[in-house]
Amino acid sequence: MTSNQISPRVNGKFAKGFSGNPTGRPPVPKPIQEMLGSLVEPAAKAIAEALQGSDPRLKLIAAQEVFNRVYGKAQATVEVKGMDAATAHINALRALTAMSKAVPIIDIEPEEIEEITDEGQAI
Repeated sequence: MTSNQISPRVNGKFAKGFSGNPTGRPPVPKPIQEMLGSLVEPAAKAIAEALQGSDPRLKLIAAQEVFNRVYGKAQATVEVKGMDAATAHINALRALTAMSKAVPIIDIEPEEIEEITDEGQAI
């Protein structure tokens, strides 16, 4: 890398526009492609037989496989409720402030403390 090129990593992560795998996934070798290609028809027949069979579990699995292949797998959605660290800190500070307002604060000067202790009174 020359001095005028941008580093692909920023803070341990890849910078925008850079990939950790720039050449992509390696291709499947031709002999394997041909072998798997010859198994497509028997696999489709096995799924069709499972759909027409009597086992309800196999029927469901076969049906799911057909739907997944034709329409793609359903996307799972997850709702996450949370807050970032800054918001959590602000909320904690607000709670502490509210607590400190509930506790009476004694405003006393150091000289007054000496006077109270000299008189033998407990604080």
